[in-house]
Amino acid sequence: MSTPRSVVVVEPDPYLAVSVEALLGGVHPPPELLAVADLDELEDWCPPTGVVVAGPSCATKQAIAQLAAFRDRYPAVRIVLAFDRRPGAAMRDVVAVGADALVDSTDAEELRQAILRSIDLADALATALDEALENAEAPLGQVLTVCSATGGCGKTFYATNLAVALARITGRKVALLDLDLQFGEVMTALRLRPQHTMTDVAAIEDEAELGTYLPEMLTAHESGVWVLPAPLDPAEADRVGPEDIGRVIGALQSHFDYVVVDNPTGLGEGTLAALDRSTHLFILAALDLSSVRNLRLFLQTLERLRIPQDDLSLILNKDQTGVGIDAQDIERLFPRGFRSKIPYSRQVPRSMNSGAPLFSSEPHTAVCSSIVEGLLDLLPHDTQTVARELTAVTSEPWYRRMFARPAEA
Repeated sequence: MSTPRSVVVVEPDPYLAVSVEALLGGVHPPPELLAVADLDELEDWCPPTGVVVAGPSCATKQAIAQLAAFRDRYPAVRIVLAFDRRPGAAMRDVVAVGADALVDSTDAEELRQAILRSIDLADALATALDEALENAEAPLGQVLTVCSATGGCGKTFYATNLAVALARITGRKVALLDLDLQFGEVMTALRLRPQHTMTDVAAIEDEAELGTYLPEMLTAHESGVWVLPAPLDPAEADRVGPEDIGRVIGALQSHFDYVVVDNPTGLGEGTLAALDRSTHLFILAALDLSSVRNLRLFLQTLERLRIPQDDLSLILNKDQTGVGIDAQDIERLFPRGFRSKIPYSRQVPRSMNSGAPLFSSEPHTAVCSSIVEGLLDLLPHDTQTVARELTAVTSEPWYRRMFARPAEA
């Protein structure tokens, strides 16, 4: 609780405070008991919750009005009116105080029960306030969205390995959402057999229920990443609207430190809904002319949508020589540069086909090192050294170099 359990007795004669102390002697944990002479002195005691026992001296019309004003300023405070005579104010004025009880101060058992009820109400209210404050202060998880203007750029590979990397490096909670609702590949890339998909989660319309049941509907991967796959049937994609995507991402943010979103190609309504929630956007391109051309159009569209340029990064995937176009040629077209240039490697399709993310099976590779180098400034500062050590590139075994063919082949 934010404050100790406290009871304040308002009465110039100390007899009432002594009586209340005796009545509450067996209560555990014992409340903190304070005594003030009048309502003016009560103004110096301003807790968010607690119980005020107003004694017989507060039965006057002026005191009743003062109590009502006090309750308006501190609505969470519980009030017990303990009078030994009829209040000197109209009943509507007494009701306006909003007291939990009006009891005879000379009836010990009635007074004790009234105070105990008010203490219970104050405790419950204090707990609710603490939970609300904790939820309000808890920062929402970061949403890292992966997309591209052209298919075949390796979005799913990048998204799955990005999620695994975040989980391994930071040790924090990571969720992976597959928004390619018709032909999502996250489930295949991670060899998962989910019980629930995006369709099931989007069907939960009540916000409170969504927040409660969502964690139970995710599928755990051995890396520690929790996955919400795309629908099993492409026909179910129409049952998930942009507003559903926004709700689901928001709910995931409240449970996870990082939410990685694998988007379909292009800028459809679902992708735009994800962009509205994104903390950072990773845009993938490959070494081919159509990818470069579409990337330029993609960026122009994002600029028209007023997506902050500082919140997006370009990723060049499948970087290799001998394909008629070099990474340097593309960089000249995009002055902002690329956050990562991920080299071409046959390890990538092999890992996708085996359902084992490269970051789990072979983190000491140039591919994983390139991913992490582009991620470093987005990681917590105390994890950056761990990230570098985890992906330090080791030389390939001699037999792999002997049988490796050049990229041109």
